[in-house]
Amino acid sequence: MEFPDSLLESWKDVVAKAAAPEQERVLGEIRSWIGRARQKAIAEGKTPEDFDSEFLDQLKSEVGNTFDPLVDDPADVMNNIKSIIYDIVDNGLMVEVFEDKTIGAWNFFQKTVGINYVAIYDRWRSAPELFLPSHTRSRNTTPIVELYNEAVRAYVFGLTVASVAMCRALLDHILKKHYEIRGMDLKDVISIAEERHEHLKGLNLQDKRLLGNTVLHKYEKRSTDLDKAVKDFLLTVRHLVTHIPRRDRVRRG
Repeated sequence: MEFPDSLLESWKDVVAKAAAPEQERVLGEIRSWIGRARQKAIAEGKTPEDFDSEFLDQLKSEVGNTFDPLVDDPADVMNNIKSIIYDIVDNGLMVEVFEDKTIGAWNFFQKTVGINYVAIYDRWRSAPELFLPSHTRSRNTTPIVELYNEAVRAYVFGLTVASVAMCRALLDHILKKHYEIRGMDLKDVISIAEERHEHLKGLNLQDKRLLGNTVLHKYEKRSTDLDKAVKDFLLTVRHLVTHIPRRDRVRRG
């Protein structure tokens, strides 16, 4: 199932509106903490101007503080660092700091282990954010959050089979635990869920179930574009979570 750009943009608006109160709460706590620290400093003899100046200097002096993930490309930064260190080693400079092993270790992680900063960052940016509806706050949603985060990390680092397996586990858990569909076989659980919840019919949940079965038991028959399939599975899980029904609207059984 393809999720249209208009739907994804609408989702961003939903997240922004839902996150606004939490953002205000956190900013309020930060302002309160800074205010208390400022009052304490003034009580100890500092002027407000001195406190403000020292506080800003301390913020600026934090190592790495200038990096902004919303503006800077971390993959580009990391690859530039390697190029700089390579030139230093190649020209025999700063031998007390950088040696040939430095580049060797870097090559080991990139070429042998397979760490690709560009691919990792691209997948990180494309990974869907999870939003828990307010009416689920009284429930134990920790398994969903933790397993979804693990599925995203697996996807980001290219462990697509592991991510699919986690998404399938989430599909099973969410339908049984939060949509309260009874049954042992996931195929039957999905069928019942689709009968009761119209919005699930377009998600191709049976196809997602089969994808999970294929990567686990018939790996050689897996999809050739697992990256795309995993992202779609993550979007499907997010949809399931976003539309978890309220307790008073659930038909049990």
